[in-house]
Amino acid sequence: MTDVETNADLIEVERRCYQETGNPLHVWAAYGLARVVKTPPPEWVLAYFDGVGRNLFTVAAVHLNGKAANVPAEIMVALGMKPPGKSGSGTAFSRYHKDWLSFGMNVRARMQSGEQQTYAIEEVAKQSGVSEKLVRDGWKRYNRLFPGPGIFPDEAL
Repeated sequence: MTDVETNADLIEVERRCYQETGNPLHVWAAYGLARVVKTPPPEWVLAYFDGVGRNLFTVAAVHLNGKAANVPAEIMVALGMKPPGKSGSGTAFSRYHKDWLSFGMNVRARMQSGEQQTYAIEEVAKQSGVSEKLVRDGWKRYNRLFPGPGIFPDEAL
Protein backbone atom coordinates (compact mmCIF):
# COMPACT_ATOMS: atom_id res chain seq x y z
CA MET A 1 0.00 0.00 0.00
CA THR A 2 1.40 3.41 -0.96
CA ASP A 3 1.61 6.44 1.33
CA VAL A 4 -1.17 8.08 -0.67
CA GLU A 5 -3.45 5.03 -0.21
CA THR A 6 -2.65 4.83 3.50
CA ASN A 7 -3.35 8.54 3.94
CA ALA A 8 -6.59 8.20 1.96
CA ASP A 9 -7.71 5.57 4.48
CA LEU A 10 -6.69 7.78 7.40
CA ILE A 11 -8.52 10.74 5.83
CA GLU A 12 -11.62 8.56 5.58
CA VAL A 13 -11.24 7.73 9.29
CA GLU A 14 -11.15 11.45 10.05
CA ARG A 15 -14.19 12.08 7.83
CA ARG A 16 -16.21 9.47 9.66
CA CYS A 17 -15.11 10.83 13.04
CA TYR A 18 -15.99 14.39 11.98
CA GLN A 19 -19.35 13.31 10.63
CA GLU A 20 -20.09 11.45 13.87
CA THR A 21 -18.85 14.04 16.36
CA GLY A 22 -18.83 17.36 14.51
CA ASN A 23 -15.42 18.03 16.02
CA PRO A 24 -13.44 20.22 13.57
CA LEU A 25 -10.09 18.88 14.76
CA HIS A 26 -10.88 15.90 12.52
CA VAL A 27 -11.06 18.29 9.56
CA TRP A 28 -7.70 19.78 10.45
CA ALA A 29 -6.22 16.28 10.84
CA ALA A 30 -7.53 15.28 7.39
CA TYR A 31 -6.10 18.47 5.90
CA GLY A 32 -2.70 17.70 7.42
CA LEU A 33 -2.78 14.14 6.10
CA ALA A 34 -3.56 15.38 2.58
CA ARG A 35 -0.70 17.87 2.76
CA VAL A 36 1.78 15.18 3.85
CA VAL A 37 1.35 13.31 0.57
CA LYS A 38 0.77 16.45 -1.48
CA THR A 39 -2.78 15.58 -2.55
CA PRO A 40 -5.63 18.09 -2.66
CA PRO A 41 -7.76 18.15 0.47
CA PRO A 42 -11.14 16.44 0.03
CA GLU A 43 -14.21 18.53 -0.75
CA TRP A 44 -15.66 18.10 2.75
CA VAL A 45 -12.50 19.70 4.20
CA LEU A 46 -12.75 22.62 1.76
CA ALA A 47 -16.45 23.04 2.61
CA TYR A 48 -15.51 23.39 6.29
CA PHE A 49 -12.85 25.99 5.41
CA ASP A 50 -15.39 27.90 3.28
CA GLY A 51 -17.78 28.06 6.24
CA VAL A 52 -15.05 29.05 8.67
CA GLY A 53 -13.89 31.80 6.29
CA ARG A 54 -17.40 33.27 6.20
CA ASN A 55 -17.67 33.01 9.99
CA LEU A 56 -14.34 34.75 10.57
CA PHE A 57 -15.26 37.64 8.26
CA THR A 58 -18.50 38.02 10.21
CA VAL A 59 -16.54 38.22 13.47
CA ALA A 60 -14.21 40.78 11.87
CA ALA A 61 -17.14 42.92 10.71
CA VAL A 62 -18.75 42.84 14.15
CA HIS A 63 -15.41 43.67 15.78
CA LEU A 64 -14.79 46.59 13.41
CA ASN A 65 -18.20 47.99 14.38
CA GLY A 66 -17.14 47.87 18.04
CA LYS A 67 -19.80 45.29 18.92
CA ALA A 68 -17.66 42.21 19.60
CA ALA A 69 -17.54 41.50 23.31
CA ASN A 70 -15.08 38.62 23.42
CA VAL A 71 -13.19 38.21 20.15
CA PRO A 72 -11.17 35.10 21.16
CA ALA A 73 -14.37 33.29 22.20
CA GLU A 74 -16.10 34.38 19.00
CA ILE A 75 -13.18 33.06 16.95
CA MET A 76 -13.46 29.70 18.74
CA VAL A 77 -17.15 29.61 17.78
CA ALA A 78 -16.37 30.70 14.20
CA LEU A 79 -13.91 27.80 13.88
CA GLY A 80 -16.46 25.38 15.32
CA MET A 81 -14.15 24.72 18.26
CA LYS A 82 -16.73 25.73 20.86
CA PRO A 83 -20.53 25.67 20.68
CA PRO A 84 -22.08 29.15 20.52
CA GLY A 85 -23.55 30.49 23.76
CA LYS A 86 -22.34 27.53 25.80
CA SER A 87 -20.28 28.23 28.85
CA GLY A 88 -18.19 25.46 30.34
CA SER A 89 -19.37 22.90 27.80
CA GLY A 90 -15.87 22.11 26.62
CA THR A 91 -14.06 22.82 23.41
CA ALA A 92 -13.05 20.76 20.41
CA PHE A 93 -9.77 20.14 22.19
CA SER A 94 -11.33 18.70 25.33
CA ARG A 95 -13.81 16.67 23.26
CA TYR A 96 -11.34 15.32 20.70
CA HIS A 97 -11.91 11.56 20.59
CA LYS A 98 -13.00 11.64 24.24
CA ASP A 99 -11.68 8.08 24.56
CA TRP A 100 -14.40 6.38 22.49
CA LEU A 101 -11.90 5.55 19.74
CA SER A 102 -9.51 3.99 22.23
CA PHE A 103 -12.31 2.06 23.94
CA GLY A 104 -13.49 0.72 20.59
CA MET A 105 -10.03 -0.43 19.52
CA ASN A 106 -9.39 -2.09 22.89
CA VAL A 107 -12.72 -3.92 22.91
CA ARG A 108 -12.16 -5.15 19.34
CA ALA A 109 -8.61 -6.31 20.16
CA ARG A 110 -9.88 -8.27 23.16
CA MET A 111 -12.69 -9.80 21.13
CA GLN A 112 -10.23 -10.85 18.44
CA SER A 113 -8.23 -12.54 21.18
CA GLY A 114 -11.28 -14.62 21.98
CA GLU A 115 -13.01 -12.67 24.75
CA GLN A 116 -16.76 -12.29 24.64
CA GLN A 117 -17.99 -8.74 24.00
CA THR A 118 -19.47 -8.34 27.49
CA TYR A 119 -16.27 -9.43 29.19
CA ALA A 120 -14.12 -7.30 26.87
CA ILE A 121 -16.20 -4.21 27.71
CA GLU A 122 -16.04 -5.04 31.41
CA GLU A 123 -12.24 -5.37 31.34
CA VAL A 124 -11.65 -2.20 29.30
CA ALA A 125 -13.86 -0.28 31.72
CA LYS A 126 -12.00 -1.68 34.72
CA GLN A 127 -8.58 -0.88 33.22
CA SER A 128 -9.68 2.61 32.20
CA GLY A 129 -11.40 3.41 35.49
CA VAL A 130 -14.69 4.30 33.76
CA SER A 131 -18.18 2.85 33.65
CA GLU A 132 -19.07 -0.12 31.49
CA LYS A 133 -21.78 2.04 29.90
CA LEU A 134 -19.20 4.57 28.73
CA VAL A 135 -17.06 1.82 27.18
CA ARG A 136 -20.12 0.08 25.67
CA ASP A 137 -21.29 3.35 24.09
CA GLY A 138 -17.77 3.95 22.74
CA TRP A 139 -17.63 0.42 21.36
CA LYS A 140 -21.00 0.81 19.63
CA ARG A 141 -19.92 4.08 18.01
CA TYR A 142 -16.57 2.64 16.96
CA ASN A 143 -18.10 -0.54 15.57
CA ARG A 144 -20.74 1.43 13.63
CA LEU A 145 -18.13 3.71 12.04
CA PHE A 146 -15.44 1.07 11.55
CA PRO A 147 -17.21 -2.27 11.07
CA GLY A 148 -14.30 -4.10 9.44
CA PRO A 149 -12.21 -6.72 11.22
CA GLY A 150 -9.15 -4.51 11.80
CA ILE A 151 -8.32 -3.14 15.21
CA PHE A 152 -7.13 0.25 14.00
CA PRO A 153 -9.73 2.46 12.26
CA ASP A 154 -7.89 2.65 8.94
CA GLU A 155 -7.78 -1.17 8.87
CA ALA A 156 -11.50 -1.47 9.66
CA LEU A 157 -13.02 0.68 6.92
